[in-house]
Amino acid sequence: MKLGEPLQRDPGNLTNEERKELGVELLPTDLEKALAALRKDDVLRAALGEHYYKVYDAVKRFEHEERGDYDLEKERSMLLTRY
Repeated sequence: MKLGEPLQRDPGNLTNEERKELGVELLPTDLEKALAALRKDDVLRAALGEHYYKVYDAVKRFEHEERGDYDLEKERSMLLTRY
């Protein structure tokens, strides 16, 4: 994996054209996309270890199925109650 040059400004303020030119990719915007990206990331999976990756993936998928249709307030309330 090769890192690009350090960025001296907020990447959130880049236009789509600037991001493409600089090779800056957006992070996933939801859990399904994040888990799909993790599934494809051999470096991160190796760092986690295959066993830990599988457990993490299973737990996150279960959580997503359990509260997939929660709005933000309902999810917040559930998490405050649980933890």
